[in-house]
Amino acid sequence: MVKPLTKFYLSCLLSSWGDRIWFFALSIYFVTINKDTLLMTALNGLICNIFSILFGPILGGLVDKHQRIRVVRYSLFIQNFTVALNCVVVVLIIFYKDFTQETWNGWFLYAAQGAMIMLNVISKLASTTTKISIERDWVVVISEYLSRDSNEQEQKSKNLTLINSTVRRIDLSTNVIAPLVAGLIMSFLNIEYSFNKNINGTVISAVIFAIWNIFSYLIEYTLLSSVYKNIPSLKKSKLERSIEKNKASLMKKIRNSFKFTKKGWKVYFQQGPILMPSLALSLLFLTVLSFDGITIGYAKYQNLKEFTISIFQGVGSVTGILGTIAFPILHNKIKMRLQLVGIIGGITQLTFLFGCLTAIFLPGSPFSISQIFFPNSTSNCTTLDSSSNETIPFWSWNTFVESDCRVYTSIIVLLSCMALSRFGLWLSDLVIHQIFQENIKESERGVVGGVQWSINTVFDLLKYISVIFFSDIHEYGYLVIMSVMAVSVSFVLYTIYAVSTGCKNDDEIEMKEMKIRKSMIKHPAEFELEETDSFDEGEDNTNENDKLNKQ
Repeated sequence: MVKPLTKFYLSCLLSSWGDRIWFFALSIYFVTINKDTLLMTALNGLICNIFSILFGPILGGLVDKHQRIRVVRYSLFIQNFTVALNCVVVVLIIFYKDFTQETWNGWFLYAAQGAMIMLNVISKLASTTTKISIERDWVVVISEYLSRDSNEQEQKSKNLTLINSTVRRIDLSTNVIAPLVAGLIMSFLNIEYSFNKNINGTVISAVIFAIWNIFSYLIEYTLLSSVYKNIPSLKKSKLERSIEKNKASLMKKIRNSFKFTKKGWKVYFQQGPILMPSLALSLLFLTVLSFDGITIGYAKYQNLKEFTISIFQGVGSVTGILGTIAFPILHNKIKMRLQLVGIIGGITQLTFLFGCLTAIFLPGSPFSISQIFFPNSTSNCTTLDSSSNETIPFWSWNTFVESDCRVYTSIIVLLSCMALSRFGLWLSDLVIHQIFQENIKESERGVVGGVQWSINTVFDLLKYISVIFFSDIHEYGYLVIMSVMAVSVSFVLYTIYAVSTGCKNDDEIEMKEMKIRKSMIKHPAEFELEETDSFDEGEDNTNENDKLNKQ
């Protein structure tokens, strides 16, 4: 059974690797084509989110309706080949940029980028289908097959946890390594073209990524086909829907959908104190201070090489992972209260984000307000020539930047603080999610989670709409100010919740301590026995937590 499971992990690795590389590369491509604006990058994010909201339930229905291997076959094919086709469009736009800019008064270039966005929407929907099928369905069936010789529910749960954690670890690891590889390809693979045209790493990377996606599809599908053949449970047909449900009219389905939505919001607003951390979590989506396409495009405009940007993104991923490691240490080992851990995470995140706010006023910032204090001077400077025969040491400053005509203080401080803020972000995120898990009824978790996802998506869409309004590179500072304000309000809301619930917990602890004191006076011998029992129980629980943390 080890062999099929290993193949399954390899397929997950290839899929996550392709997604991470393409996410990083596409942001660079848009900024390469549009030098001074983030408009197309913002439109890409906005449209992709809208289509995900509209077609998410439909994609889930397709996964439930069709055979597992058939879903994977078509979704992988569409995902990889649309990315390959998108790479071809990128190469054509860059090669014939003069033609696209002159045709239809420049509208042909926008039409070509519109085609890139729609191809990316299709590939993202296909990628979402693959993830739903693999992570929500295949993983469960495989874990149950692993536990077929054991009737214990605990063993089944352990296998499911093991596979889930391994898949998540693979995804986090590729988020560190894949952008670095993409950055290396885009930064340093420069060759001389026979017609005296310099084919830079951007064009070469598009060709490499197109070829990679074609071969990746063949390998991924071969691996998953082998897993499908070796695990009989995957071949079993899924539960079919009832005839009445299939024949229900479209209007009836729409009415039922609206009724369920109304009920979901009603249940959500009944959660009481949980609404504050819920809104605090949603506000964290209203920020450009993360390594998304907006910030990657902004950093590329600052003449940082793709490799340099990928290093900062990798550091951000590592600090985020450190946040997930610190969470169980603070809460389980040090016995720090959950609410306090969240406050520490929020303070850490805000501290570094205020560093980002400072960065937009430092020398080298294109922010219009900062130009009053630090006007850019590009006189007596030289632009680095990648085709020059002069040998440049790899670890020299020129290895990481495309031009020494700029001052890089602002962008270096911005990306450094942004990367370090991921520690507090992930720490706060884990705390809020655990608060949900501990305080929301089991029967209502799905409904509340669905509403929470909707609110998160709304704030994410508001972010892209804000970028559309402030799409000029010189207006990026306004987006940073908006982001810091959103995270600050998020921290205030969470702190109010933490302080209010913490005071209640303190009152409860005091009441319990008073009861214990009274029982000690009345029944000292009985109390000593209870104290010994509780100590033993606490020791057992500690040992169990240690085992879980080691796993």
